[in-house]
Amino acid sequence: MRARRAWPAGLRVATVGRGSERELQRHGFAAVIAPTERFDSEGLLDLPELRQVEGKRVVIFRGESGRELLGETLTARGAMIEYAECYRRGRPTADSAPLLALCARHELDAFTVTSSEGLGNLHAMLGEAGRRA
Repeated sequence: MRARRAWPAGLRVATVGRGSERELQRHGFAAVIAPTERFDSEGLLDLPELRQVEGKRVVIFRGESGRELLGETLTARGAMIEYAECYRRGRPTADSAPLLALCARHELDAFTVTSSEGLGNLHAMLGEAGRRA
C-alpha cells in the first residue's frame, strides 16, 4: 500500500504477532497496536485500543476464509468492518520424502506448527508413515 501512496497520518495499525509487529515497525509504523501476552485475535481484542471502536472504520487484512471473531466482535462494539483478503491458505505441494527420511534417520527432533490448520496439513502431507515416525 505504501508503494502507491503515503500512509494517512493518525491511522493506526494493529497486528497479533511479534514478528509482524517488528516488520511493521521496520517499515516505519512506530505505534503498532499489538498484544504482549496472547498472540491471537482474542489477545488483540483484549487491548484497550480495540474496546471503544464505535463509529470507527476498520479494515482487516486476512487470508481467504479467515476467522470471523475479530470482525464480529468489532462489529458488535460498533465498528464498521471491511475485509481485504490478501492471501490464500493451503497445503504445500512440497515433497515430504526428505522430511520423512530425516525422521527415519532420527535426525529431526521436533516440528514447529503455528496453527491447527497447519497441523492438519502436516498430518496429511506426511501420511501414515510420518505419523509413525
